[in-house]
Amino acid sequence: MKKIFSAALLLFAALTASANIHLPEILSDHMVLQQQTTVKLWGTAEAGNNIDVYASWGKQASTVVGKDGKWVLTIETPVASYIPQSLTFVETPKKRQYYAPDPVQLSDILIGEVWLGGGQSNMEMPLQGFWQCPIEHSNEVIATAGTHAGHIRYCTVEHRTSFKPAEEAYGSWKECNAFNAPNFGATAYFFAEMLEKVLQVPVGIINCSWGGTRIEAWMPEEILSGYSDLDISEKGIMAVETEWMRPLIMYNGMLYPIRNYTVKGFLWYQGCSNIGQGMEYARRQATMVNHWRELFGNQELPFYFVEIAPFRHGDVNGEWAAELREAQWATTNMVPRCAGVGTNDLVSTYEVDNIHPANKQDIGKRLAYLALHHDYNFWSIKSDAPQLSGYEIVGNEVRCWFTNAEDGFNRWAEAEGFEVIDQDGNAHKGSIRGVDDNANAIAVYSDEVANPKAARYCFRNFLLGNMANMRNLPIVPFRTDGPEKK
Repeated sequence: MKKIFSAALLLFAALTASANIHLPEILSDHMVLQQQTTVKLWGTAEAGNNIDVYASWGKQASTVVGKDGKWVLTIETPVASYIPQSLTFVETPKKRQYYAPDPVQLSDILIGEVWLGGGQSNMEMPLQGFWQCPIEHSNEVIATAGTHAGHIRYCTVEHRTSFKPAEEAYGSWKECNAFNAPNFGATAYFFAEMLEKVLQVPVGIINCSWGGTRIEAWMPEEILSGYSDLDISEKGIMAVETEWMRPLIMYNGMLYPIRNYTVKGFLWYQGCSNIGQGMEYARRQATMVNHWRELFGNQELPFYFVEIAPFRHGDVNGEWAAELREAQWATTNMVPRCAGVGTNDLVSTYEVDNIHPANKQDIGKRLAYLALHHDYNFWSIKSDAPQLSGYEIVGNEVRCWFTNAEDGFNRWAEAEGFEVIDQDGNAHKGSIRGVDDNANAIAVYSDEVANPKAARYCFRNFLLGNMANMRNLPIVPFRTDGPEKK
């Protein structure tokens, strides 16, 4: 009787055997893997067991589970394709036993281009918008999202915080259709839409953002401990009353756990919560970029940011938001493969009190132009905005020279956003005219100022501009009397 009972138990165990392999949520059905590279796959299983991974494209990889139950391996990926692929994970017990754990299979995997979006609410803002804050043409975009089925996939990392680096984030890959799309972050979605249209390969977006967060939320303890204005002890973090303003804990709970996922580059839309830091923000953003590249194991990963949009910030004529924009652009001189896109021409006057402007389509497109030009060798697509490269004062004119405007500008009449500063520091509305035959130069003047001290462009919390280069990329806000120019 005992033998029969034991045999029955063994048979029952064999029939009910389940997988010991555990994969993080970000490794799921419908995911996109970066093409033509070596990607990481990881998870947990029984210590000492063997893990074999078989890819439907003919590659195989193996590893042994560590003493801590964790395993990581790498596998080569093929050229991008819209043909769905699969991965099978097999665990082989170290010790002889009557049954082996069931394999784990992931299906409907696409091979293409993968980008990570990070930051605060304007990166998080979904296609359905926020309360009282719409996305332009959102209903049509959501209704037609299914036309990108099998072309675009989206993974939104859930809000999680942790005082110590976590090993797993939460959020799985979603197919592109009218039912999932309302929750897709709009900026990165429109980036993916343009990228897929031009490259004609699948595009995957990982959105790791949280509205209201400061840049310090996305940096590790070893960096933050060097900033004298922060207390990153658990007590110090909890003393910050507003959760999303706390440092460190989003990095630990959301970004660090996905560090093994292979990406092509970073998209970043953040800064409003750091207004007031001035050039210190530039230094911290540069430090963060370098760390993220180290964290994801590739020092060549591009970092493309969005200039914070015009907004009242308490006073439309204040300059504290303009100083933050100035710091954002200063980062491009501190770290390589870093560029930004302008927003001063994408906001309407009625949005003066809306920190979430509706036009995310053009922001996403401009980010895509950066990637297409710099990372995918589409040299014919212009991507970089005109930036002030030098100036001189001649009579009543402040003559300004710009990069990325070799063919000239989009207008010579009804230009908005320019100001002339007189010797007493007062601002006067500026007008423009050409400088001889210099296509990349603008003379800024005001009939009210005979002896100007400086010229500025969109250097206010809320001042809209309409001056751009020949590809409609807006001039970066500037002041010729900036701190580095005194």
